[in-house]
Amino acid sequence: MNTDEACSQYRGKTEARPALPGDLDEDDQAGQAGHASGEAAGARADADPGASLDAGPDVRPGERKLLAVLARHYPMRLTRAQLGTLARYAAKGGTFGDYFSRLKRRELIAEVGGLTQITEAGLKVAGKSAPREPMTTEELLALWRGALKTGAQKMLDALVEVYPRVLSRIELAERTGYEVSGGTFGENLGTLRRNGLIQVEGKGAGNGTGRGAGSVRASDTLFLTPR
Repeated sequence: MNTDEACSQYRGKTEARPALPGDLDEDDQAGQAGHASGEAAGARADADPGASLDAGPDVRPGERKLLAVLARHYPMRLTRAQLGTLARYAAKGGTFGDYFSRLKRRELIAEVGGLTQITEAGLKVAGKSAPREPMTTEELLALWRGALKTGAQKMLDALVEVYPRVLSRIELAERTGYEVSGGTFGENLGTLRRNGLIQVEGKGAGNGTGRGAGSVRASDTLFLTPR
């Protein structure tokens, strides 16, 4: 595959699944420090997820909080439950649902397959610019490393290192210092799978979190340039 075809494939994939991740919980926020524009901005974002956002036309404070969370995690995808937790709203509550629906109607966020990602329009309201389209594998990997939490980063790096070979789940756990039967390992694997960063085969392939059996390898779409 040449560079143009690979880049086109990557764009098509990301556009087809507007979405960041996996099983992100509150400790994911610590891994996103690189997204803050300085320590002061980071402190404001921790205190109030929407504090540093450009209000934009007719964007409510609660809606800004949702956009702020998605912007910090871009290009990863979040479930509604994850988004609600990180923005400090009950995902099944009416307030969250109202904010979410308004953002979706105005195309500031997009939801596909139960996963939500901020759009380019949403990024502008959030005062951020969409990253330049990655042209090399390293640029693409750097983009994802900045969005993934530490455990998922380690697993992705381990798979990229041996690509195109596969690793069994047991091998992957050993290389990254996790217990294959542990919840953290499964959560990180799920994060990578839901964002199209790995391919899972064998037992548990349906959800990417099977314990022990089966194999995993880095997705072909990560490799925009020959290795």
